[in-house]
Amino acid sequence: MRPVLLVPKPGASVLALLALLGSGCASAGKPMPDVAAEINATLDATPARFLPHDTLEVKFANDPNYNQSVKVDQNGNVALLFVGNVNVAGKRPDQVREELDRAYKAKLTAPELSVNLVQLEPTGDTVSNRAIHIRARSGTRAPSPTSASR
Repeated sequence: MRPVLLVPKPGASVLALLALLGSGCASAGKPMPDVAAEINATLDATPARFLPHDTLEVKFANDPNYNQSVKVDQNGNVALLFVGNVNVAGKRPDQVREELDRAYKAKLTAPELSVNLVQLEPTGDTVSNRAIHIRARSGTRAPSPTSASR
């Protein structure tokens, strides 16, 4: 006896597929405009600024041999090739790029560089200390990490 292969009618399978897909589209969650509004309300529109212990990355388009990744010291300074110590504390990456562009133009021909804040150094291990760190970055007044309870 030969095995029997049952093949559904083409129309029946299409209807079953449509019924299955249609049932998956309904959602019990919030409408997308409400979710988007909540997400956007939590965004910090203020660009990050360099703080001690952050990592600053300088990349040169014309010569990657000059690329550097350095930690910001406790006083807000970074030590860079050819230009020495530069204070970056409280500055945005675009402000530091402009300053370094001027400094490197005196040392290099057409430096074409970019500056990135590649690592935000947390101030502590707890959520409350991280929140203090984030508030300090956004420019709002926050208590010092030493006065925060751990």
